[in-house]
Amino acid sequence: MRSVFLGRMLFVVILSWAACFVSGGAGAAAQVDVQAVRQKAEQGDAAAQFNLGLMYANGKGVKQDYAQARQWFQKAAEQGDAAAQFILGVMYYEGKWVKQDYGQARQWFQKAVDQGLAGVQQVFIDHGMDRNEALIAFASMQYLLGVMYGNGYGVKQDYAQARQWYQKAAEQGNAEAQFNLGVMYANGYGVKQDYAQARQWFQKAADQGLANAQFNLGVMYDEGQGVKQDYSQARQWYQKAAEQGEADAQSNLGMMYSEGKGVKQDYSQAIQWYQKAAEQGHANAQHNLGVMYIDGRGVKQDYGQARQWSQKAAEQGHTGAQFNLGKMYAEGKGGKQDYGQARQWYQKAAEQGYAGAQEALDKLNNGQTATPSKENTGASNEDNALAQAGIPPIPSRDDVWVSVGKFYKEEVGYFEFYVAPSTIVRTGKPNGFKIWLKSNASIAFGPATVYQYIQFDCDKRASRGLASKGKDLTGETFEIKTDLWSPADDETGAFITFSKIILNYCN
Repeated sequence: MRSVFLGRMLFVVILSWAACFVSGGAGAAAQVDVQAVRQKAEQGDAAAQFNLGLMYANGKGVKQDYAQARQWFQKAAEQGDAAAQFILGVMYYEGKWVKQDYGQARQWFQKAVDQGLAGVQQVFIDHGMDRNEALIAFASMQYLLGVMYGNGYGVKQDYAQARQWYQKAAEQGNAEAQFNLGVMYANGYGVKQDYAQARQWFQKAADQGLANAQFNLGVMYDEGQGVKQDYSQARQWYQKAAEQGEADAQSNLGMMYSEGKGVKQDYSQAIQWYQKAAEQGHANAQHNLGVMYIDGRGVKQDYGQARQWSQKAAEQGHTGAQFNLGKMYAEGKGGKQDYGQARQWYQKAAEQGYAGAQEALDKLNNGQTATPSKENTGASNEDNALAQAGIPPIPSRDDVWVSVGKFYKEEVGYFEFYVAPSTIVRTGKPNGFKIWLKSNASIAFGPATVYQYIQFDCDKRASRGLASKGKDLTGETFEIKTDLWSPADDETGAFITFSKIILNYCN
């Protein structure tokens, strides 16, 4: 979930008002002679000082001069002109025409909001603007005061003060304030953590089209925070944010299409969204895109592309990508075999605690090296055999596998079951699915790891194996199977446990 406090850029508002004023859209003042305006300004008329500031800001009737604009806004602001105080505050907040100074920005915003909404609206009306523009400016100042207190800009960080200002702005419809208020409730900043309140405020901002809020709302539905878990709702909100270019949402949307969460599984859609996020530098999307090329899901298997995207993610510190990159260098997949590079990337992944990285590094250091791939972008014999049988490759990454249960019986041994949700393929007849499974076992003759690609019938609670690969003390086995349907249990009880687990993946 995104947890930053946004600080909206408002300078465009000033420029639009300036253009409106000097073009005649802000009332009769636009037609007043520049010299007359200047004379009144020099005599201390606050409205004339504000108007002259706008003229200099936009270069209408006078040569554009930002220093002069700031000077006249300052004079008007010092006389209590709320519109000038607002513009001056934004200038200091964003560092436009002046050196950025959050302390000055906070001072001018505070002076303006202390006049109350009615007072600010009257000043804006006097300047030929409307009440709605005054309301937007007023709420924006409250929001920016919240940002400064929330981030400690020009003032000691104070979450309680930040929440109060966000609340005021949010209640007047400021979308960014609604989002930031949601962030505070989601994280317990200055308030008791309250996901229900967070969802409420994210919803309000999301309904106004704020991409960050749409993304966070998607996360809440995805993870069941403050709302009942609903993958369909999560996907919809991710989609809205993703279509606005929000990289986190694009990455998560890709994951949902890849895993078939809240939407029909569609690897080509997953690739599309991963690509969009990856091109924006999103490390997790780059990693996942690399994995899709490794496994040949939604695209033709291509280790060259896999290495390219894994490299980008690995350089950003993504441990899974570092491990995969090390493996490709060790095996010469996607390019020249390079044990030095393999060692480097395994080391980086191991230092961050990535499962399997230290073991791979130890094997490499002990001289247990891989035979270079004959075709850098080609598939192994096993992968070719699986492909001919219409079966996806065995996932090669540890983080693809999700632990779904354990079983122990003294006379049998210990089993731990894993599934690879990203490989699930739904079937209509029979009603069920196909999926890769993994079991790690510690049994009488020693440790064993078995991979099985099964088809499961949800109605009959029966399964059959379509492919298997095993490794134990006797060596490795691999076969394409055509086992008959059989109940997913046996006398040991291990697969009775497994049957209960796998049923969770039935529709």
